[in-house]
Amino acid sequence: MEKLLNVLDKHGIIFVDSKTSSSDVIKNLYQIRNQVYIQRDIFLDNQSNSESILEQLEKALNLANKSGFAIVIEHQAKYTECIKTIFK
Repeated sequence: MEKLLNVLDKHGIIFVDSKTSSSDVIKNLYQIRNQVYIQRDIFLDNQSNSESILEQLEKALNLANKSGFAIVIEHQAKYTECIKTIFK
């Protein structure tokens, strides 16, 4: 992971930890490097239905209103149609 972080730094790319693993390897590496560690706040589509996704969006909005921002991620294209339906 150290090599990956070096390449990302070289290209000015920010790594956002999805927190899909209980491992703290990335977090620890960032602490050792004295760099800001960024992790997601909300996983949008753990469940593939509109109601659940809307609930997660509501949580994200509430968090953003309280803290000024929220980092939200989703599965790549896995539930895209469900999310598109919500925003129609």
